[in-house]
Amino acid sequence: MRILFVGDVMGNVGQTAVTTYLPKLKRRYKPQVTIVNGENATRGRGINQEVYKDILTAGLMSLRWATTPGIIMKSLILLMVLRS
Repeated sequence: MRILFVGDVMGNVGQTAVTTYLPKLKRRYKPQVTIVNGENATRGRGINQEVYKDILTAGLMSLRWATTPGIIMKSLILLMVLRS
């Protein structure tokens, strides 16, 4: 099984790198699973809906979230919003 794991996406620079290079990496390595560590994608403080959708559009299959209580709560709220 081929797994592509992208380390910590941090702020605007990380978002740009993921949306630019993730599609290219997926074409080159043809992973079966793509995981992005996105817990700091929005200015180093979690991830918001806009950033999540951008990364999803770039080819994300799974997103790794932080385990701190505040981030977990924000993440759960985001998931509820995305599903509605």
